[in-house]
Amino acid sequence: MEEFIMKEILTAKEVAAILKLNKITVYKYANEGKIPGVRIGNRWRFDRAQIEELMAGTRNQVIPINLRRVGAKVA
Repeated sequence: MEEFIMKEILTAKEVAAILKLNKITVYKYANEGKIPGVRIGNRWRFDRAQIEELMAGTRNQVIPINLRRVGAKVA
């Protein structure tokens, strides 16, 4: 079994502030595997180092950004 150690643990609220996302979006992306995290019971916890790697672009995961405005017509 692979050992998993988190040095600095963050909550979804803290990750949302770092990534400048809504907390609900952090939960959604964590459930989809787009943001690395661990679910403990009904709570998500995140490793700061992994979040920083994600932001630095060193992970192969991409967080899609929807640039389309609500109600905008798509060509």
